[in-house]
Parts: sequence; C-alpha cells; structure tokens
Amino acid sequence: MRGLFAGLWILATLTTVASQESDPTTTTTTTLSAVEDTIAQETIAEGRGERDEIGIREEWETPHIGEKHDSRRPISPKVQRLLTTYRLDCSGCDHTEATLKVNEFVRTAQREAEIEERKRAVRDQWLARLARVSDLLYHPWAIRLGFVCLACNLLLLAYLYRTQMKDAGKTANLRSYIEVQQQRAAAEERLERAKAESRQTAAPSWIENEQKEVWTAKQEKQFVKALREFGGVGKKERYQLIADQVVEKTKLECLMHHKLLQVNNAKEHRTKETLAAQQQENRRNAAEDEEKKATAKPWSKEELTCLAKATK
Repeated sequence: MRGLFAGLWILATLTTVASQESDPTTTTTTTLSAVEDTIAQETIAEGRGERDEIGIREEWETPHIGEKHDSRRPISPKVQRLLTTYRLDCSGCDHTEATLKVNEFVRTAQREAEIEERKRAVRDQWLARLARVSDLLYHPWAIRLGFVCLACNLLLLAYLYRTQMKDAGKTANLRSYIEVQQQRAAAEERLERAKAESRQTAAPSWIENEQKEVWTAKQEKQFVKALREFGGVGKKERYQLIADQVVEKTKLECLMHHKLLQVNNAKEHRTKETLAAQQQENRRNAAEDEEKKATAKPWSKEELTCLAKATK
C-alpha cells in the first residue's frame, strides 16, 4: 500500500511538471505509461510479499473446507455462572437461548414466591382471626354459654334416644305380635293339611262305616222302642232281642247303631258345652277389647308406618 501511495504521488508530481514544461505531447505520454507500469509492478510485488514466484496463499489451503461449524455466539461466562447457580441444563444452547432460559427460570421463581407470599398472608390472617375467636371463647360469659349449649345438646340427645327406643319397642311388639299370628296360622294350616292327608290315607273307622249304613224311619222307630223295652236286659241278650224286633237288622248292626247314637249324643253334648264356653270367652274378650279401646290412645301416624313396614 505504501508503494501505491508513492506511485500516486509520483504521478501527481510528474503531471504537474509536465504541465509546466513545454515538451512535446508524445514525451509526456511515454513518461506517464512508464510511471503507471512502475506503480503496477510495485503493487503486485506488495501483494505477493517476499515470494519470488506466483503461488497459493496458505489461507486458501485450509483442511476444514466442507465441515459444519457452529457460528452462533457462545454462552458468556456470566450467563454460564447463572446456569450453574440455578442448576439449569442448557447443553447445545447459544448465548441467546441460555439467556432466555435463565430469564424464564427467574420469572417462574418470582411468580412462585409471590404466590407463596399471598398464601402466607392469608394463613396469617386466618391465624389472627382464630386467635381473636379463642380470646372470645376464653371469656367467662362464653364459657358459661358453652356449658348451657352442652347441657341443651345432652338433653336433646336423651330425648331423641328415648323416642327412638320407644318406637323400637313398639315396632318390636308389633313385629312379635304379627310373627305369633303368622306362626299360629301356619300351625293351623299344617294341622288341617295333616288331617286331610290322614283322612285320605287312613282306613275308614267303624263310625264311618256305620254312618254309611242305611236305616229307615220305620227301622229307627222299631229300634228305639225295643231299646226302651229291653234296656235293663244284659248286653249279650239285649241286642239279640232288639234285633228280633227290628226288620232286616242283625244283632251286630243293632249294637253298632246303638254305639253310634251314644257317640253322636256325647259329641252333641260336648259341642254344646264348647259352644257355651266359646260364647263366654268371646263375651269376655269383647269386654276386654272395649275396655282397651276406652283407655288406649289412638295409633299415631308413625305407629301405622311401622306396622305397614313390619307387615311387608
């Protein structure tokens, strides 16, 4: 470059001298051409350096041609120190990405700190309220009021427990009464079924056979008359004598007919006694029911509901 400036200065000087002198035009042109060649040679020599022959610069013969290089800005020491302090992993990041990651971490930490601070403030506020409430609770009048409320609650619980036990007792009594009635009905049904089965399977008794025997009105009249006539005779001769008085009847038939009449009379007598006792029992039960109705309270809606549930 120094040669270039020197050549330009020489050219300017020669041009000035040539303009002052009165030489011919061809001489001036030849001198200018020589100066330009000199300047060009000096410029080439300056660019070539100390070499004597034309070659290739060392910068052009680099072995990294074709390789990929990361031209991004590396992470600065300050940002790297922040990454290490905050324990952030930013492998493969440049300076901009690392800076964004650090800033995002700082903003997130600040938001979490603000949220925690608000929570702490709310917690302190509630603790202060609880402290004021506890101060009020330890007041003598508050303690007395608490004892009064506790006593009222205990009385209410006792009343509810008593009512519940009473309802449970009523329900148990109703349920037991219904169960007894159901058991009694089932026993009667079983007894009737057993009687029906026994009548179907058992052999006919002498009473059934005798009931099937046909006695006309005339034979019945003869039998009654002979029985009245020979009632004081011994059993062995009695029924033979009675059979002699009854048309188309043997001694055995007369004997069995007499026994059937005795059984029927005894059954009628027992039936009358049983009917009288049953009527007396019914009158006594009716009197007791009337007395209970007069003294007992009507069933409440809760009792009717319990009865309906028990009968399901």
